[in-house]
Amino acid sequence: MRMPSSLRPLVLLSSLATVLGGGLACGELPDRDVDYPNPLRDAEHAARLQLETVPVAVQGRVVDDRGAPLAGAEVEVDGHVTHTDATGAWTIPDLPRRNALLRVDAAGFRRWVSAVHLVEPVTTATVTVPTLPMVVDDPGTVRFLFTGDMALGRRYLDPDEATPRDQMPPYDPEALIRPGSVASDSIALVDSMLPYFEAADYRVVNLETPVTDDPSTPHETKLYAFFTLPDSLAALTHLGVGFVSQGNNHVYDYLDQGITDTLANLDAWGLGHAGAGHDPDSAFVPYRTDVGGLPFTFFSATSITGEDRAFPLFVATDTQGGAADLSDTARVTTTLQGERAAGRIPIALLHGGNEYARDPNAYLEDRFDLVHEAGAAFAIAHHPHTIQGFSRRDGMFVAHSMGNFVFDQDRLETLSAYTLHLDFDGQDVVRAKVLPHVIDGYHARPTTGGLADRTAREAGELSDHRDVYVMSYASVGLISEDAHDRVVTHRTVDATVDVGLDGFGYLDLRPFLTEGESLSTVTVDGEASRLWLGTDLLRFGSFEDDDVDGDLLEAARWFRGDAAEVCLTGAFRGTVGMCTYRDETNTAEASVAFRNRVRVLGDSLNEPNRDLTFFARTKADNVGTVRIYARFQASFGDKVFGDQTLVLDKGGSWDWKQVTVPIAMPDDVPNAADPWADNPRAVRVFVAHGPPEAGAGRLAVDDLAVATWHMGPWDVDRPIDVATPHAAEFVRVEGRTGTLKLTATLEHAVPAVVATP
Repeated sequence: MRMPSSLRPLVLLSSLATVLGGGLACGELPDRDVDYPNPLRDAEHAARLQLETVPVAVQGRVVDDRGAPLAGAEVEVDGHVTHTDATGAWTIPDLPRRNALLRVDAAGFRRWVSAVHLVEPVTTATVTVPTLPMVVDDPGTVRFLFTGDMALGRRYLDPDEATPRDQMPPYDPEALIRPGSVASDSIALVDSMLPYFEAADYRVVNLETPVTDDPSTPHETKLYAFFTLPDSLAALTHLGVGFVSQGNNHVYDYLDQGITDTLANLDAWGLGHAGAGHDPDSAFVPYRTDVGGLPFTFFSATSITGEDRAFPLFVATDTQGGAADLSDTARVTTTLQGERAAGRIPIALLHGGNEYARDPNAYLEDRFDLVHEAGAAFAIAHHPHTIQGFSRRDGMFVAHSMGNFVFDQDRLETLSAYTLHLDFDGQDVVRAKVLPHVIDGYHARPTTGGLADRTAREAGELSDHRDVYVMSYASVGLISEDAHDRVVTHRTVDATVDVGLDGFGYLDLRPFLTEGESLSTVTVDGEASRLWLGTDLLRFGSFEDDDVDGDLLEAARWFRGDAAEVCLTGAFRGTVGMCTYRDETNTAEASVAFRNRVRVLGDSLNEPNRDLTFFARTKADNVGTVRIYARFQASFGDKVFGDQTLVLDKGGSWDWKQVTVPIAMPDDVPNAADPWADNPRAVRVFVAHGPPEAGAGRLAVDDLAVATWHMGPWDVDRPIDVATPHAAEFVRVEGRTGTLKLTATLEHAVPAVVATP
């Protein structure tokens, strides 16, 4: 896979010195110690060979909707097929240790699709998949697939973003979409997701872009304007997409000519669409189609009108084209009520809220109420580019935001996303499933393991816990709205926390948690006053290979040179860690650097939460000086506000030890002209070590995290109850210097049918 230049590893020493601020040799020209004897590196290469050659078996069990064994079901993993026996059990031997998609088909039941984590240590001979509950294929129920924001222009066509936006980019062999192969290149970006799409009856995408090959009419006052080439629509037809929503703030990026081209191209490719037109009347025309014998109507509109930032507006008016205006209450109401009166079932696709936020804003919440009162069956929202949760509006199901489907954004918080399977019986949403994926090198990839679990639990945390419960189970999120649909179990763990001279102690829960578990209660024994829970913002600090693609152990979010590698022999937890090597012949530091700036929670709303703590595990074998530090940056732009040394160790050798350091991010700059470009709002993490005095050495790091303390504080004079599920994995306690005992209760929910004896 060829990556765009914005993601290519930098290989020139001068380039990386610029990226890393000087003094680090991450990505330098080949090290002089390449041929220096290093038994640790030799052992790592032998372990990698084992991982690539020793097969693994995968097994599981399949049950029907009553929990009874389902015999004769066809199970396929990575092209290998078997069938369940009389007990519902199945086994597939001799698979490569690469993550794969698992498919189960049985007569009379809906297809099950999920990812399975097979990048496991060679000591794991067999991977056991949780019992899979099949759903009856009720002919009166339609399965929809909804996914998030999609655009295949800008950096896909022009990796360096060097072409003016009123011109077609020239041919670039490094581009992901190239002239002459636009259709096939576009299909390659989404092909990994095809099995998720095939498991649904009808598929819907928010296409957040004009579709044109004539970029001569860009919106001159809009900060971002981009287009997608017509042949890129082959990606949507490849996925079997039936409808694309156009009611968004980018459909008018190339003004009326762009609208004309977009509508013509969508029609030419046979894609249903609504939400854009040359005037309000045409923009508000919904799209009608029958699915499974039921008459559906898709309505699409945006609340992002542009009136506060640009002219022309982004929405259609009497003098220009654009998107349907969600703030036009009368027209929204009339349209939806008219579809209900015509005997149809309206589905509302709403584009609004705050970009990069965790929750819908008050105005979008009001629009959810509006479309519910006007007769929408359910509502699907977009625009934040980040994942949000779910809620009910007096019975109407609402998905707040699924993040990006496939998009060329580099912001860390936009890389995790999900696709949604939603079963509708003509009256109500009866079932929904979160299918986590990641944007990797601007491709959409299914995920499994810790990354999928984090996505599902985060979606659950951001949902209205009164109505919607998201079970992280078997690498998906099963949405449960009835307590009878799930069985909840609890287990307790005891841990000690050492409170330092600063009055704080910390507990990393990750070694205790299994997939799907969340902390539900905690008690503190000792002299303490307050407690917080924290969530990791770094997301990719375990270095695990959790996506489904053709790469193995790529750790794509990290810059590393020849002196560093993802390592099997340097893992504190899981399958891998990150190892850096150096010997006495090379005086430069061996280093790795996180690619992305890690923005603080609340940055997008100008409400930054700078309460952060760095966590890591380190292990050293004959290393020189070890440095781990954070660099403070603005949310956008090039401003840097200094560094903080998190670890400075003279080196030597040690077994795994915990690193826990509060991050002292500077405050906002008084009277900053631009809050996001002129204030410290993000950190980047760097790890480096120098050569030993003699011989060769290695530093191993694992479980890096930047925890944000966003839940709490609670007074600890009573047991603390936390709404579950959630993505918090860290505990901070304030108290008297000394040792405290914590008793944590971990909650785990599974579908009731798999818990049946």
